[in-house]
Amino acid sequence: MIRALSVNTGFAASTLICAVEIKTKELLQIMVHQATTFLTEMEGFWPFGGVVNGEGFVVPLTAYPGGNQPDSADVLALLEKGIAAKFGNEEITAAAIVSDTDYRETPASERAQALKIRLLVPPAAPEDHYYLYRVEVGQVVLYDYIIHRPVSGPFR
Repeated sequence: MIRALSVNTGFAASTLICAVEIKTKELLQIMVHQATTFLTEMEGFWPFGGVVNGEGFVVPLTAYPGGNQPDSADVLALLEKGIAAKFGNEEITAAAIVSDTDYRETPASERAQALKIRLLVPPAAPEDHYYLYRVEVGQVVLYDYIIHRPVSGPFR
């Protein structure tokens, strides 16, 4: 549960910020764990997400646009729409959208496989967390971690 633990106004605000940061880290850890499990057990996944609800619990989030093989862009659009509505209704304090993507540091760089986690914690700007990985002997090995702060749109 995200609540300020101190009655002193100065400490309450900093305690609340600390609690949100802890829940955000927990959200990221759970999303990475779920994604690596999907990659290990099913060799892939469609985009999915998770949110921190008003009680401070991390809750999984999925979207299904229909069809046997939905396009990832359609799944992402539904996740974004659902998350925007939940923020608008003040049902959640943080959200993450997870996708499997290619990552290049520069256009000339070698392509790397990466988990991309778009982290949304208003009023802060969204952050893209990239976990570069490779699959070795049936397990996913994370070998680099990069954060980007997008400059356009709430989710893109």
